[in-house]
Amino acid sequence: MLFFTTLTHGLGSNDVGLDRGQIAEAKLVHFDRIGPKLLLVQPNQAFRADSGDPDQQLAVSQSFASSVLWGLKVVAVSGSRVLVDATDFVVRDGHGAAEALAKARHGKFKLNAKRSAIFLPGTKAFPRNTEMEATVTLTSEGDVPSQYVQDVTPTPTAITLNERYSSFVALPPLGYTPRVSVSGDGYFEIAYTDDAAPLGSPLVKHFITRQRLQKKDPGAAGQAHVSWTD
Repeated sequence: MLFFTTLTHGLGSNDVGLDRGQIAEAKLVHFDRIGPKLLLVQPNQAFRADSGDPDQQLAVSQSFASSVLWGLKVVAVSGSRVLVDATDFVVRDGHGAAEALAKARHGKFKLNAKRSAIFLPGTKAFPRNTEMEATVTLTSEGDVPSQYVQDVTPTPTAITLNERYSSFVALPPLGYTPRVSVSGDGYFEIAYTDDAAPLGSPLVKHFITRQRLQKKDPGAAGQAHVSWTD
């Protein structure tokens, strides 16, 4: 699945940068169940083995660390399906607003769980994606917030934002053909190390970032919709 966060209610200051609609970098993730826990895992996409050889792929996966982003407690089981309590996962500063404020020297803040809650109007389930949103309050840890923060908040020591985990989005079906990036072509690109590349071949592979366009109605002329972005 794809996983990313969005600020649906921002701070209101361009100088600070926590703007409404700000989207964090998307992550490719999957769930692993281990006994009473469900782990949210981000595999390492920077190092791969494109050969298709399972032994080479296993060697690469064992050589480079993945990232477990969260652990969810299983509270009920029904066949192959599990129910988890995701409250702590949703009601947090997953977008990193407090960290952004501290790095830019606008003040030191931390999550105040007592003043935060799940935002139900922004929490919904759809066939191919799940959206979860929280009203998150960050409170000052003693120092005086910057003037930029003071100018846009009614009480500068308490910043309340809405963070949406937009959220778990199912990957599209197979059939996408990546396009190799050539130096000087002017495209934004993604790159990764292919540790199964044959001797004499480039170790790092480069592909352009582009949209996958398909006709919504195959029989109609000129109609297309975006189904995938690298």
